[in-house]
Amino acid sequence: MRLFIAILLSHEVRQSLVELQCYLQGRHPELHDIRWTVAENLHITLKFLGDAPKTDLPRLTEALQPCVQTAAFTLQPDKVALLPPRVLAVHLSGDLTAAADLAARIDVACRELGFPSESRPYLPHIMLARLRGRFSGFASERFESPSLPVNSFSLMQSRLDAAGARYACLARYPFCS
Repeated sequence: MRLFIAILLSHEVRQSLVELQCYLQGRHPELHDIRWTVAENLHITLKFLGDAPKTDLPRLTEALQPCVQTAAFTLQPDKVALLPPRVLAVHLSGDLTAAADLAARIDVACRELGFPSESRPYLPHIMLARLRGRFSGFASERFESPSLPVNSFSLMQSRLDAAGARYACLARYPFCS
């Protein structure tokens, strides 16, 4: 099973991002050689786990349970930028410390099960598209979006097929406080 842990987006935020994708396609014709993320796949990754045996699922779902001991927080999608090497993403503002703390707790819980630790600092973002070639002519742009109250995270499965990735929620973890 190909797994990751994510913050799922509200319908309002997802819709604003789809409108942003349409706007960018119209305003930046040079962004033609890219694969846009479909609306239902837009999310904020907390940790990518990669391939794991199905037998690890009960231990993983149990190990993530203590991570819900956190208060709800708010993130704000606020600007579009390129992330190396070929990702068009929405950067977030808001309570980035709470998001980073949650990602760190999840990283520790997963490390105890044998998943590798993250080697880079956590940078919360939403991937809008993946560029097929290198592109450097895009300047960051701000945009208006509803804020995103974060009061849970989810364990997700990614299935790859000819049409792209399809995600399924395996477990949802509402915050306790």
